[in-house]
Amino acid sequence: MNPAYLGYNPDGFWRWIVRRCVFCGRTHAHGGGEVAGNPRDFLGHRCAYCSAAGYEIVDADPQRTLRFIEQTRRCLAARGSDQLVRTYFG
Repeated sequence: MNPAYLGYNPDGFWRWIVRRCVFCGRTHAHGGGEVAGNPRDFLGHRCAYCSAAGYEIVDADPQRTLRFIEQTRRCLAARGSDQLVRTYFG
């Protein structure tokens, strides 16, 4: 398993960041869906970019992830981002 940390890309999508790939030791980023969705739905088996094999990505810090989701959405809402019209938390 590879622990992953949630990040936000200004293109409106979450990114799961694997800091150290079990195959090559490098950092990889995997999609986490739109900012209005639940990025945790994108955890699990993923293809490794550096290998024909795959691996499981798991949330390295679930408490941090929840705080980061809330903070990011608050910041985007304060800026009037239209990406949050369909917010996940209703």
